[in-house]
Amino acid sequence: MQKKDNFFKKFLKAIVDVKYYINFNRETLGRAFLYLLIMSILLGGINSIKTVYSVTKAISSAVSELNNNDIDFRLEDGVMNISSSPFTYKDNDTLIIVDTTKNASEFDKSIIKDKSPNMMYVFKDKFIMNQQNGQNQDVKYSDFGAITVTKEGVINFIGTLKWLSILLVPLFMIGMFIGHMFSALVVAVIGILINIVIKAKVEFGNLYKLAIYALTLPTVIDIVRGAFSLQVPHFYKIYILVALIYIGIVLKTIKNDEINMELSEL
Repeated sequence: MQKKDNFFKKFLKAIVDVKYYINFNRETLGRAFLYLLIMSILLGGINSIKTVYSVTKAISSAVSELNNNDIDFRLEDGVMNISSSPFTYKDNDTLIIVDTTKNASEFDKSIIKDKSPNMMYVFKDKFIMNQQNGQNQDVKYSDFGAITVTKEGVINFIGTLKWLSILLVPLFMIGMFIGHMFSALVVAVIGILINIVIKAKVEFGNLYKLAIYALTLPTVIDIVRGAFSLQVPHFYKIYILVALIYIGIVLKTIKNDEINMELSEL
């Protein structure tokens, strides 16, 4: 492997040139990890764009909704007060009932005629959530301690989250790096069996290096899938399978190259 082979050349070759894996097989494990690090930074950053955009858009929408909503609220000393209470709000399969003029024990649920799969009750002393999946919650405000929560404070806090959402970018990069290391290990371990069948005699350390590069194309496919929100059943299995097909072809290529080198020396 020549030093002039930069990341972008290696990235392209890892996808389209199986014979180039002969060079990958001869390089150090450190260079393979450097490739993985750069790829995680670039592709992880690209992969985070949609999520960061969605989060910031949702936060902006929430802030706008709170600013334009006349309803005010205040939680203090374990007591919730909401203006315009009581009222109900329905969103798809969720019905929210707000009545902070009463404690939960004072409310008669039998008066509710329009019920939904998911019910949320907001009372003076607690909120109760009954979900269709059976995961119910019953939380007293006093459990939060002596805190004070106001509408203005929530708006300011949510606004801060908008800027903190940028932290998702390095998290995506780190997640891709760690995830890729694990996936490469899976491919390398299964690759041992392929190595035995083909009789390529490639050591495990080299199998791991080759697996890192072999996962380049599946990773690109995964990013494209996520960008278009495509739901592919058992995608991780397909992800690993594509890399294993690469490994099989690569090991065969390496074996043939070594045979040719031995013949040329005769």
